[in-house]
Amino acid sequence: MRLLKAVLAVGVVSLVWVSVAFAQSPYLGNAGEVQGGVGGETAGTGSLPFTGFDVGALVVGGVLLLILGFGLQRHARRSNVAS
Repeated sequence: MRLLKAVLAVGVVSLVWVSVAFAQSPYLGNAGEVQGGVGGETAGTGSLPFTGFDVGALVVGGVLLLILGFGLQRHARRSNVAS
């Protein structure tokens, strides 16, 4: 039971952390500059446009979900052995 509580606590904290990270906007104060850069200046460079999506938060969230899944699986396996 202690392991389940710890895994759930980590999951809740990670969700709160990710929501705070997404609440911070890198575009505050320079929206005109960002919009001006979208026009066609980078069309011939061959690189993908920057969307502002935080890939690091996505990776951290995925890893935490994997840990949560393995923790729940282990807890369920122990519960079945005990009963």
